[in-house]
Amino acid sequence: MKTSLSGKKSNVIIYIIDAILIILAVINNGTMLNKPDLPRENNYSSSEYLLNNEEVLEINGIPINYKNSAEIVVDKFNIYDTLRVKSKYFDNESNHIIIRERDLELVRFYFLDYFIISAFVGLIYVVLGIFMLRNAKDRTLSLVFHWLLISSAVMLLNTWGGLRDVPPIISLILRTLNDYAYFIVPIIFMHFSFITPKLKWERHKVIFNSIYYISPIVFILLALVNYNYIYFDNAEYYQIYEIVHFGFLKPFMIPCFLFVIANFIHSYINSKMLSDRRRILWIFTGLFLGPTVYIFLYRLPEQLINKVMISETYMVLALASSPIALFISIYKYKFLDIQFILKRSFVYFLIFLFLGAVYIFTLWLLRKIVLLNLYDVIYAADAIATLLVLFLFQPVKKRIQLFVDKKLFQVYYDYRQVEQEFLESIKYSMNVNEIKNSIFNILNKYIHTNDSKILTFINSEFNLSSQINGTIAFHGSLLSSVISKIKSNSKMIISKENVIEDYKEFEEDRQFIKYFGSELIAFSKSDDNHIAVFIACDKKRTNMTFNPEDIALLKLMCNETINMINKIELEKALIIQKEETKKLEELNSLKSLFVSSVSHELKTPLTSIKLFAEILAQKNENQLPKNQEFLAIIQGECERLNRLIDNILDYSKIEKGTKEYRFKPININSTIIEVLKSMEYVFKLNRFSLNTNIASNEYMILADEDAIKEVLINILSNSIKYSLNIREIDIDSSIYDNKVVVAISDKGIGIKQEEQAKIFEPFYRSKDKNASIAGGAGIGLSIVKSIIDAHQAQVELISEPMKGTCIKLFFDIWSNDEEDIDY
Repeated sequence: MKTSLSGKKSNVIIYIIDAILIILAVINNGTMLNKPDLPRENNYSSSEYLLNNEEVLEINGIPINYKNSAEIVVDKFNIYDTLRVKSKYFDNESNHIIIRERDLELVRFYFLDYFIISAFVGLIYVVLGIFMLRNAKDRTLSLVFHWLLISSAVMLLNTWGGLRDVPPIISLILRTLNDYAYFIVPIIFMHFSFITPKLKWERHKVIFNSIYYISPIVFILLALVNYNYIYFDNAEYYQIYEIVHFGFLKPFMIPCFLFVIANFIHSYINSKMLSDRRRILWIFTGLFLGPTVYIFLYRLPEQLINKVMISETYMVLALASSPIALFISIYKYKFLDIQFILKRSFVYFLIFLFLGAVYIFTLWLLRKIVLLNLYDVIYAADAIATLLVLFLFQPVKKRIQLFVDKKLFQVYYDYRQVEQEFLESIKYSMNVNEIKNSIFNILNKYIHTNDSKILTFINSEFNLSSQINGTIAFHGSLLSSVISKIKSNSKMIISKENVIEDYKEFEEDRQFIKYFGSELIAFSKSDDNHIAVFIACDKKRTNMTFNPEDIALLKLMCNETINMINKIELEKALIIQKEETKKLEELNSLKSLFVSSVSHELKTPLTSIKLFAEILAQKNENQLPKNQEFLAIIQGECERLNRLIDNILDYSKIEKGTKEYRFKPININSTIIEVLKSMEYVFKLNRFSLNTNIASNEYMILADEDAIKEVLINILSNSIKYSLNIREIDIDSSIYDNKVVVAISDKGIGIKQEEQAKIFEPFYRSKDKNASIAGGAGIGLSIVKSIIDAHQAQVELISEPMKGTCIKLFFDIWSNDEEDIDY
């Protein structure tokens, strides 16, 4: 409270000083209209009364030793006074220097337009200075900015006026204030560069406080110089006054201004906050439009070539932009997109330089080629050069704009444009990885992070990916911490301190940040907590902090990723449902086919049994010799029927997972022989020749003998079923690579390469027209595969269409150390 009251009291004192300075400026502005000057340029039509390019040597007998001495001497007179002027100039006709002396009537130095413009610009300075003093939160910054603008207003509004219009004491005060402003404004401006956009160097206070403390001495010395000039008509005092004002005070501004520019450039390069850079860009805009025009187009040419490049009126008007830009940099730096404005201005400046050079070179080249200096040729050259420039404009603009965007303004981006780019990139994403790639691309292209990680949580499943290291694992502590955040966290940003600029809505969780090894984490979750997305960002390659646009972009990517995952999950569920429906339809179709096939398979042996049973029932004595044959057929068909029923029952048990096996050591060769003997009737009925190569040795394996028999019977039945003209079956057993190998080969229709992987699937029937002639339910080989897998054995298929099929079974050789196993 005391500080507030103290600040208000000091403000009252400052306002009183401001009021006094404004009153003095108003008085001085009244004298500016009566400031006298020698007649130059076109003030008169007759050259007799003009000083065009003449050098003034004397005025009323007072020697003019320096270029500005004439203005100092003339200021002691009134408009329309007649003075004796001695001057010299170089005559081109006679090639001699001519000296002449004549009476010249003084004219007006300033006109009404300058008076109005300077008053308007000065008012802007004063208003902005007072506003900042009242509203700025930083007391030091508000005071420095206030006195910078008020001192600049004093320097502008206290421009020399007529000395005869006011009492000498008033003239002394006005002139001294003007000179002092030329001294103090550069000092305050340098002070301003050390505290904007933030405090840069603590020890600067000692230096500038020392300068401010000794500045009253400078004021007194300047007052003494002005006193001698105003009160005494002495050429020596005139000369001292000129040296102080034109030789020291005005040139003093140039190195100070260059130092300010260098200091702000240094601050810009080392700034890590985008807001600070934007403030500095506004300051650069003010420097370019104001002091830069004053220094490089007005003051510097005046010092070097004694000629200004811009009129004083326009120079003063340009100075109006400077306080406005400085004010915006402090108070409202987000006003307009200054980096976009500067970027585009720079782009078009480079385009102008390049195309201007192309135009001039083309024009020069064409005129050199066509030596005739005819008007038609000149016009044609101009037209060709103009057309070339128009043709090059668009491609040159595109390339220069791309170069400027990438090389000079890479830390900036248009949020709306990037938002649209991201949304377009994920619009047709089919999975989460595609969305992640889009996020990584945006982070790398616009936010410039060194490394980024994206963690997705979808229905209790986690996936963590990194743009540098690829997919990486995470430990249990991170997992539990992530689950906790999903359940409890409502904020979308988790960050360290001083990582985000101008943003307060974030949570600081050092442990969580440590788990990810990042600087900042953006987070979003679905309403039902089933989906969550974490985007973890490391520090930027530009060493900049994360600005509000970055945070908004990260939030957007999190939210849109949630939406897209929801969409993908919904589409996935619809596809799965559609596939399940399709599979159910196929299964129904297969089961219908299975029922039909099994019915046919069962009906065939039943028909044979019925037929031969009826024949036997007739008791015909002539058939007695054949009864034994008929009974064999009936027995074979019953065994065939039994095998079909066993297959169906076995498949049902396998499908339900209730199939049990009794493993014990068996001789596989004996098992093969038993199977061949049981199928002797089938081979004979189908007229098959059997070639066997079964070793006499015992090949012992650990197996369920009944299951192995079923495997062999199913394979042999398939060989019989799918053989056409050549009815041969080869079966052999051997030892190979410490395995018992049983090979069953036929010379049937074979199996196409693309179908070989499918024939072990339940209910699969080959699409081959030859295979479709044979019956079957399509479960025999699926039972074979299931039994072989249960025995931890292997089955191998070798087949070629119309050349035959070979199925090999590989079993581990049994050792005496193994025990029988039931499962």
